[in-house]
Amino acid sequence: MYLGLNDYELLYMIRQSDETAYLWLLEKYKRVIWMIINNSTLKYQPRGVERNDLFQEGLISLHEA
Repeated sequence: MYLGLNDYELLYMIRQSDETAYLWLLEKYKRVIWMIINNSTLKYQPRGVERNDLFQEGLISLHEA
């Protein structure tokens, strides 16, 4: 249903309280968040922080943006 829509159209639909558009946008960017985490932790793995924690922080940041 949302395949032909770009990000701006999805954001407009989210502003109109369309929860499905919000979930679609999150699903679309999950792979990008994982890619950023994997690229940033290849050389340096912070102590006491797991990749799943970083992923959750990425989702929170996307939500706030």
